Amino acid sequence: MVFAAQHANSTGCLASTLQIHRSYQRCFRPILHQKALSTGHKALISSQRKLRKNSSNVCKATADTSEDRTSYRLIEVTLRKPMGLVLADSKDRKAVVVEEIVKGGNADQSGQVKVGDVVSKCSATVLKAGKGGEYEKEGYGQRPYDNWDKVMFDCDGEDFDTVMAAIGSNTERWGIFSVSLVLKRYISSNTPA
Repeated sequence: MVFAAQHANSTGCLASTLQIHRSYQRCFRPILHQKALSTGHKALISSQRKLRKNSSNVCKATADTSEDRTSYRLIEVTLRKPMGLVLADSKDRKAVVVEEIVKGGNADQSGQVKVGDVVSKCSATVLKAGKGGEYEKEGYGQRPYDNWDKVMFDCDGEDFDTVMAAIGSNTERWGIFSVSLVLKRYISSNTPA
């Protein structure tokens, strides 16, 4: 389960899934919808994929280095929910980092996630319907949210609440039982890649 570690420090208790869902309702849907539809934005719209029905956790892992002086590896991982991570706001830069891995959880079983990894991208669900939605279906028995996209949301430079809302948008209500993450793992000069 993903806990909002930032809220744990300020309130003395861990934030519940309900609080994360409320932050999604409050701030994420309009922000992501606007960013995903605007051209030239960093949000990468991916084709809708059928989710695997088996309990396999790891999708794939790749390595890449940045162009600046700080080198890092990009780790792509798909974790079944609950993910088994504690995420926190980074103190030294505007980023969301893995603060803790729950022993025996899906992240621990995958073996790909490490404490200190920075969340670079995460999967998110963008609804294309609503009160003034272009794709809204009307009439008796119609469900208003039949049309949605699964996107990879760029978390670089985003605040903690927005990233948590993006992760929280991957809900079982839409038939999504896993979350895809792209993690940055910074490499020190004395550590082998």
